[in-house]
Amino acid sequence: MRVRGRVAVVDAYGDTLNTYIDRAVGEQAPARPRAMYLPGADQRFRFLAFDLDAHGDAAAPLRDLNVLAGYLTDAGIPFLVCESGPAGGRHICVGLAESIEADTVATLNRLVKHLCPLSNPRAGCVRPPGAPHCDGGASVPLTGSLDVLTAPHLCRGDS
Repeated sequence: MRVRGRVAVVDAYGDTLNTYIDRAVGEQAPARPRAMYLPGADQRFRFLAFDLDAHGDAAAPLRDLNVLAGYLTDAGIPFLVCESGPAGGRHICVGLAESIEADTVATLNRLVKHLCPLSNPRAGCVRPPGAPHCDGGASVPLTGSLDVLTAPHLCRGDS
């Protein structure tokens, strides 16, 4: 699977910088921080992601995860949960078989605003499973199947 994304720049000394460039990422992804775009070049979303961070409350990501996972499960929407890095955050990812408009994602964002869906139609990104975090650690799948992202089957009207 080849996806559009952003990859961290490495300087002449081999140090990873907190600067990113656009790049297509395929099966052999680089071993440095990277993120995949949620929308395609047409600014229609092919993936949804919810970035659940601690924001000063270490228990917040797990509380938010339980709420959002309950909503998705009740709606019959398959999802993947990943540990997002060293601070205990979580990413919840949903793959879409049919792309949806940025306005639809923005509406979802407003409906569950405390759960932080990523909705920028030009630069909305999330680190995919296995991608290193710039502060250490990596995006580690915890529950769900990678098929949610690699072979999505969720279509409009399914839930």
